[in-house]
Amino acid sequence: MKPITPSTPSQEAAFFAAVSAFIAVIENWIVIPVPFFRLGLSNIPVMLALEYFSFPYIAFIVMFKAVMAHLFRGTLLSIPFFIGLSGNVMYLLVCYPFWKICRSHVSFVSVSVLSALAHNAAQIMTALVFLPPSAVRMIGSMLVPLGCVSGVITGLIANRIYNKYLLDGLPPMGIK
Repeated sequence: MKPITPSTPSQEAAFFAAVSAFIAVIENWIVIPVPFFRLGLSNIPVMLALEYFSFPYIAFIVMFKAVMAHLFRGTLLSIPFFIGLSGNVMYLLVCYPFWKICRSHVSFVSVSVLSALAHNAAQIMTALVFLPPSAVRMIGSMLVPLGCVSGVITGLIANRIYNKYLLDGLPPMGIK
């Protein structure tokens, strides 16, 4: 039997990106009666990646997930894509530094709720470019509280996965 060849950070980041994109595509099939709202389950691998990767890898994971989700949804380069992309960029700009500065004092729940708020704020601001303010106000009034609740749930799931499987570092992902 051949020994396991150690994986590189690029390969590990690609794995996190693929898992996150896969969950995003599956999440598109979950019917939710609130426009533009997603549960955020695809953010769990992104949050876990914060612990292991530098900014360029996190940016790759987030952007790959966003592009693949919209590609499979059939909305690539459409208004929903740009609204979602703005949320993902805001996630990177807010949550990555927050985690790196505060990680010894906060859990993934804090990051997840903060990311939901940052994501929703950027989406609302971007939506104002494309949609009437009254529609954005109505949708935003539902998105923000739902995003916070969803943030708590996805943060708890990320905490559970991290504590159960990843506390001692990433398992070997090499090729046999």
